[in-house]
Amino acid sequence: MPFLGKTPKQVELSSFGTRVKDDFTANGSTTAFTLSKSVSNPNDIAVFVGNVRQEPTDAYTVNGTTLTMSDAPTTGLNFYVVHTAGTIESSVVPSDGTITSAKLSSAVNTSIAAKLPLSGGTMTGNLVVSAASPNVDVSDTGTSHASQDFLTNSNAARTTIGVERAAGGGLFVGSSAHAAVFGSAGANSTQIASNNTVRMTVDTAGKVGVGTTSPVTNLDVMTENSNTRARIRSNTNSSPSAGLELCRGTTSTFGADAYTDFLIENINGGHLSISTGESGTTTERLRLDSSGNLYIGRTSSGSTGNGHTIRGGDSAIFSRDATGETVQVCRRNDQGDLIQFRRNGSICGEIVNTGGSSVAYNTLSDYRLKENIVDLTGASARVNQLDVKRFNFISDGTDTVVDGFLAHEVADVVPEAVTGTKDAMRDEEYEVTPAVLDDDGNVTTEAVMGTRSVPKYQGIDQSKLVPLLTAALQEALSEIASLKTRVQSLEDE
Repeated sequence: MPFLGKTPKQVELSSFGTRVKDDFTANGSTTAFTLSKSVSNPNDIAVFVGNVRQEPTDAYTVNGTTLTMSDAPTTGLNFYVVHTAGTIESSVVPSDGTITSAKLSSAVNTSIAAKLPLSGGTMTGNLVVSAASPNVDVSDTGTSHASQDFLTNSNAARTTIGVERAAGGGLFVGSSAHAAVFGSAGANSTQIASNNTVRMTVDTAGKVGVGTTSPVTNLDVMTENSNTRARIRSNTNSSPSAGLELCRGTTSTFGADAYTDFLIENINGGHLSISTGESGTTTERLRLDSSGNLYIGRTSSGSTGNGHTIRGGDSAIFSRDATGETVQVCRRNDQGDLIQFRRNGSICGEIVNTGGSSVAYNTLSDYRLKENIVDLTGASARVNQLDVKRFNFISDGTDTVVDGFLAHEVADVVPEAVTGTKDAMRDEEYEVTPAVLDDDGNVTTEAVMGTRSVPKYQGIDQSKLVPLLTAALQEALSEIASLKTRVQSLEDE
């Protein structure tokens, strides 16, 4: 094995200071050894066999962490490698509390700064490590909490992470005093932005604006694009699956305070309900079911029960068991329309307050709406075709007898006075089994609905008989007048 010089020279390892040393065991056969650090050039290490330094390239080669000897070192010889290039390291672990601020010199500070991705490799400020102050404090004014630029701390009384440019502003995460503060804790608004655009603002009054930087209420959500909308979403299939609660009071339970709370919720099963709660009592007030039926003061359709039902499609039902009016139409002070009836947007009838306690039920009759106008003749003969009956209605428990007509008989004489067809039927939705409610009025089992065929009854508008009756009366009066003239002539003879 070649050596440096003609006579081997003993070298003490202490002359290499605190450089990294790799010790190997020579066995007389192994030539490849693994280094603790990667080496790019044979001159960056000093290899010793029997305390004699070996000649680079001739006695050994190196590739990364692999050291290859030209000849296998003899068993029993001291065989080690000293890394002479790169960062000075030490395998000595200092005892606790032995590093002081004096040990952290400007040279060390500069060395740390060179490793940080800062402009020019410059780091200013202090590095503080102690139990009473932050774990890492890099600032211009020491450990003053009011003006830290960067702060981390495990002390529960202080922030774990804080970024602050001046008193009252910055970023804090995870402390007893600041669980999470992003932005400003002082006299400035806090804003969260993305893509260089402010998305949310919390102003100095605590008002939150989403989509606006000037919120006017405690929560102001604004959308300006026609394809966007505000949404409250619950990603669950439980019942209710989504809702909006509006409440006031001091408790966290809906309706627990002596104030009225409002709850809008989408019940799993397809209907939307609005409920009120007060003093521990919650009551459903309005329901819109999956068929478009609207229930007010009730939870299902039916002919009995207090409340109102407005059915979807082309029909409406109002029902009420309790005392009081079912529908109230009110006009204050001046005369005018109470209800207008329209067809294709044009008025065809009205219920009008004509002053005081008088109401007129009007069907439009303006001459400008009519054509083919002729005098009505033969009225008396047609009136004689009307069969006037006496009867009582089956639903009238008193069996009170009244005068009137049978609709299908009148239809043969005055068809415009009758609606519907004799013996007609129609399909009707009905409640097979009612909904089941719990003690709080919440639906636990939905009502079961069915369809059945029921009579579609004929109706009669007896006011439509007035023109015929008037004409017949006029004919009768004319005939009476003629007869009186003839009688008078006979008497004069």
